[in-house]
Amino acid sequence: MRSILFVCKGNVFRSMTAEKCFRKLVGQGARVGSAGTYARKTQRIHPVVLDELRALGVPAAKHVPRRVSRALIARYDHIIAMSTDHQQYLWNVYKLWCPLFHEICEHRSRAMLDLPDLMNPTPERVEHFLRKQVRHIHSCIPRIASHFSLQQHLKAKGKVKLR
Repeated sequence: MRSILFVCKGNVFRSMTAEKCFRKLVGQGARVGSAGTYARKTQRIHPVVLDELRALGVPAAKHVPRRVSRALIARYDHIIAMSTDHQQYLWNVYKLWCPLFHEICEHRSRAMLDLPDLMNPTPERVEHFLRKQVRHIHSCIPRIASHFSLQQHLKAKGKVKLR
């Protein structure tokens, strides 16, 4: 089975959500991970993100952020950038060009927005944004898995219908 690493900035929201949702879908049979371009182990996952993942049946409370590195990249077959700045970072630092999350799941080149991209962030808007993004990432994961030739594994688990 192929392995996939999702990359974002802090590894406490987008890439972590993608990793945990992917792992829930395919189980322990696939090597899936996440990392951040500027992750720090002291960063914490926003409680709204944890709550939304919990509501989707995705465990994430024990996640510890980790920073992307050459050694980590070498352990994975595929690297997926959550946004264009992560894609550019991977190119600038490691000369690694990788697809964007939305290029794979929606066939569109667009960034996965982050909390700092939110205009006029009130507590209500922050909560709505985080919940919406978590649900969106969760809904895209079957398409990501299908794209990376994991269909047979998923079919055996009864998770995805093959076309």
